[in-house]
Amino acid sequence: MSEVKRLYVGFGANLGDPLATYGLAKSILEQKLGDIVAESKMYESRALTLDGSPSQTNYFNAVIAFDTDIAAGRVLQILLETELVFKRKREDSVRWAPRPIDLDILFYGDSVISEEGLTVPHPELQNRDFVLCPLLDIAAEFKHPVTNDTIRALESSLNSRGCIRLIIRSFEIAAEQVDASAGISDEFSV
Repeated sequence: MSEVKRLYVGFGANLGDPLATYGLAKSILEQKLGDIVAESKMYESRALTLDGSPSQTNYFNAVIAFDTDIAAGRVLQILLETELVFKRKREDSVRWAPRPIDLDILFYGDSVISEEGLTVPHPELQNRDFVLCPLLDIAAEFKHPVTNDTIRALESSLNSRGCIRLIIRSFEIAAEQVDASAGISDEFSV
């Protein structure tokens, strides 16, 4: 049996019903990865676009933490299979395009992994409010294994660099908001 690692998974979506998608994806991941040990608030933020225009609907982002003994490569496969449930195919994706779901490994314990198709920690997380703010909710003192900065310090540094705040609002996820996850059918097995 492998060592148990604290896995932080980033969720994002701006197509369809992001809250229902979140509820269903969370249920699928819990079945495949193990019990959820922490969950951030949901953050609504402006979409990043290649040309900077406000041409997309707002994104909804959250972070979910699991304790898992599943290898990082297999975790990535599970995330990609879960995205396929919602008809997302990464090979079709344009950077910063609208999407029904986006699941990313943010941290896998204090592991640093650089393989083809898998980079952990996520290489852009320290530059993104929509990742750092949810992480701040559940892992403020966690130290980034490459920079050795806490999430609190990274988020503070991001704001002090004059970053335009993308976050519009945050809110707790009520069970009834994501009730679409009740009774997952075999169609959603990954």
